[in-house]
Amino acid sequence: MSIILFIIGAGLLGVGAVKLGNIQLEGGRVRAAGIILMTPFVGYLLLFQIVSGLTGGDEAALGFVSVLEFGGIIASGAIAYMLLSRAPQKTRVTVLPKTRPISSTKADEKPTTPVESTSQPQPNQRAKPRPTHLRDYPTIMTTAEAAQYLNMTEQAVLELIEEGKLTAARINYRYRISRTVLDEFIKKHKN
Repeated sequence: MSIILFIIGAGLLGVGAVKLGNIQLEGGRVRAAGIILMTPFVGYLLLFQIVSGLTGGDEAALGFVSVLEFGGIIASGAIAYMLLSRAPQKTRVTVLPKTRPISSTKADEKPTTPVESTSQPQPNQRAKPRPTHLRDYPTIMTTAEAAQYLNMTEQAVLELIEEGKLTAARINYRYRISRTVLDEFIKKHKN
């Protein structure tokens, strides 16, 4: 059982995001939960080696190690669940509009419906080219788009949100950031 948790934990650690049904989580909390899920297996291997070496393979001692492994599985599962199910305390969440305003530069142009950006293109879609100018970015951005806008990594943007230094809205367990908030952040930190 602990090997299954180890594999799940390694996946969470590597990917840094999880989607189960309508729940989507990303960032440092997911990676921390991955590490926590990996500990029972590693602890079992270490304890098994130590106890079998000290006791000469006594079955009662090895049975005690298995009981400890089971307790570790329950504890790590509970801790990982609490870590993933609780919102960060330092995160400031604001309510943003559900849709982006449609802007048009010419009066005779037909407005187009904005398409939600995803980090990976769908099979029938082409990858979106990176915007060439700041005003080509959407009004409401994902963490990936905000990272491009701020010229930093997506992980750095998530850390700024979790530390409360960047205001974001959490919609369906994913962050959305207003471009005006990013512009204010740039002005504030421009030296």
